[in-house]
Amino acid sequence: MRWQRDEWLNKHADLELEGQRYKDLFDHAPAAYVVTSIDGAIRQANLAALALLDTSERAMVGRSLAFFVPDGQRRAFRAKIAELLQSNTPQEWIFSMCSWEGVPLETRLTVSVLRGASGRPLALYWLIYALGEPRAAS
Repeated sequence: MRWQRDEWLNKHADLELEGQRYKDLFDHAPAAYVVTSIDGAIRQANLAALALLDTSERAMVGRSLAFFVPDGQRRAFRAKIAELLQSNTPQEWIFSMCSWEGVPLETRLTVSVLRGASGRPLALYWLIYALGEPRAAS
């Protein structure tokens, strides 16, 4: 019995270490990565995404990614998400975004859908690249 418990504890420690390695890889990747629910609510954002959008994880998590899209483009952004949920291939879009402080930024978004075993959408994975330098807020 004791050896089974020790084996289980060792496997658990190995899994925790592997999970931490993946979290570190996500957090410290040089590109901006964001994970959202299928309706666009931010679940996770790595350090590059926080820097690009000039915000903190605390302020970002739970907020809709559409918050970082200018008001006049939010409807189109949400329509693109609805289209994406019908697709099985990653999509790439050029979209205007803005930082927490409202500084406009042209971006290339690559987004894919994580699906469960049944094919039901579970989450969206976003890769965000800045195209050029942020523009001064108007």
